[in-house]
Amino acid sequence: AWPPDLTDCDFWLWPHLKDEVYSNVQNFKTLDELNNKIVQCLENIPQYIYRKSFLNFIKRIDQCIENKGFHFE
Repeated sequence: AWPPDLTDCDFWLWPHLKDEVYSNVQNFKTLDELNNKIVQCLENIPQYIYRKSFLNFIKRIDQCIENKGFHFE
């Protein structure tokens, strides 16, 4: 069986970025424009959110270990 998704990217980062990047229904003419918008959105996420996210990741790893790799939550 494939291990569970534990990373915060799966839980909040990708959905958050998608909402932020496309919030104004922008049409990006180049990949550089899109890349710049993504970087801008990442830079606008407060540091405490990253710290909180990392701590939640550690909790999910502990839960995975406690459940011997089986599904949880």
